[in-house]
Amino acid sequence: MTVHLFAKGLALTQIVLVQANYSLVILVSEYPSALVVIFLSLKKNTTHSE
Repeated sequence: MTVHLFAKGLALTQIVLVQANYSLVILVSEYPSALVVIFLSLKKNTTHSE
């Protein structure tokens, strides 16, 4: 990805900002999805423990 951005003419600081934003978006989107999976698995485990 860095080589591609260099080829597009971005400076190193711009590339660092792009990659930092990308990482932040991944973190923000992955955390809630993990919580949903955990919640659903806990809900499934409690409903079948009769």
